[in-house]
Amino acid sequence: MEDFGKILGESMNGIVTVFKPGEKVTGTVCAIDDKTVYLDVHSTSEGLIHREELVDANGELPVKVGDQLEAFYMDSENGGLNFSVKMTSSQANSQLDEAFANGIPVEGKVTGERKGGLTVKIAGDEAFCPFSQISLNRAEASDFIGNTYLFHIQELNGRNFVVSRRKMLEQEKQEKLASLKEELKVGDIVHGKVVNIKDFGVFVELGGTQGFIPVSELSWGRVKAEDVVSIGDEVTVAVINLDWEKERITLSLRSTSSPWSDIAAKYPSGTNCKATIRRIEPFGAFAELEPGVDGLIHISKLGAGRRINSPGEVVSVGEEIDVVVESVDMDKHRISLAKAMFGGKAPEASANTVTYSVSEQDLKPGATVEGTVDAIKAFGAFIKLTAKKSGLLHISEAGFGQHVANPEKSLSEKFPVGSKLKVTIKSIESGKISLTLKGGESNKQDSGNFSDSSGGDLGNLGSLFEGL
Repeated sequence: MEDFGKILGESMNGIVTVFKPGEKVTGTVCAIDDKTVYLDVHSTSEGLIHREELVDANGELPVKVGDQLEAFYMDSENGGLNFSVKMTSSQANSQLDEAFANGIPVEGKVTGERKGGLTVKIAGDEAFCPFSQISLNRAEASDFIGNTYLFHIQELNGRNFVVSRRKMLEQEKQEKLASLKEELKVGDIVHGKVVNIKDFGVFVELGGTQGFIPVSELSWGRVKAEDVVSIGDEVTVAVINLDWEKERITLSLRSTSSPWSDIAAKYPSGTNCKATIRRIEPFGAFAELEPGVDGLIHISKLGAGRRINSPGEVVSVGEEIDVVVESVDMDKHRISLAKAMFGGKAPEASANTVTYSVSEQDLKPGATVEGTVDAIKAFGAFIKLTAKKSGLLHISEAGFGQHVANPEKSLSEKFPVGSKLKVTIKSIESGKISLTLKGGESNKQDSGNFSDSSGGDLGNLGSLFEGL
């Protein structure tokens, strides 16, 4: 007997024997027939729900055995525990008082607008729902007219009554928020619906609560919110911050896709493309290849062969320039760029890869050779003749007149760095090679000294070679 009593006690553990009218209960669907859905509510009897309450507009029953279902306890007449998911119009005529007393929601259809609120048809009666009670957020009356919702009866006086959705919506929100607190974490990818758009960002419905996407998190580039999403759009976003005290969920749309996924394939080394200067630093300039993808042009790669003191001398923020991709580091998300020359084309080869047709034995006074313009200075152009030897084409041998307003610019335009040039070796002294243009195209000025238009001395050849 003791064992039987123990077994009986254990089997009764957790069994609910008394329900209060209007009490909300979660049960499991255990059987379905033509008229009734049976619910296991952890009691000695099964809960009974009229099948018609659950049938959708197409006449289909959206629940099956094993599904969880929330319902409100009504009464225990006829030996069963009667539950209701909602009080439908057919039930409301005779049970409005019971729904009001026990807090059971009733089904109603919003039929129109009136001063201060909306009219709601429940069974054969017309109820009133204040604007403040129809939604948690401000909305237009037209958003609700024609739709059917569940309402709680707030006031009941004969057939005149006031209904509300707000309390029910707040309860649902808190339940979903509690669930999110347990499940949601920074870094999660979630799905939502755009419900509001502002200049500073976008609000997204996340199943009972809202998250916010700052405008900076909408795209990898600078955009306006309305250019990226529209109200009603379904979006996939990443959770980047959670503040449960203030009920703030910060989201990111751009984080769900990386602009770097195929950058190495799109911009292999040597690629010529356009880029926009976004930021200037003392060591170089950052240029945007596409939204979210910037590359660095080091200061040494900005001067097109000439030395500059600051990137701001040759580029400005917002300027679009031609660049050459030098390298891409996918692990560190870094791209090295160089400012392109010759209308956007990269030099055909660098000093490390040029094949020279001239041997050092060919370097003799009077010999005509082909070299590559290696650097431009105000006093002349350095021409690479062999892998180890360069010569100086002094500005006085470059075919300009007596005075040049901007020597360095003029030389750069006439002899772009990287271009090929035929020159004649004028002299070789102490290993320093002086050049002149082939065919005597120079102005035959003495190369000892030369002045620009301001009268500034550009120096003699011996001192100028110190810059070689």
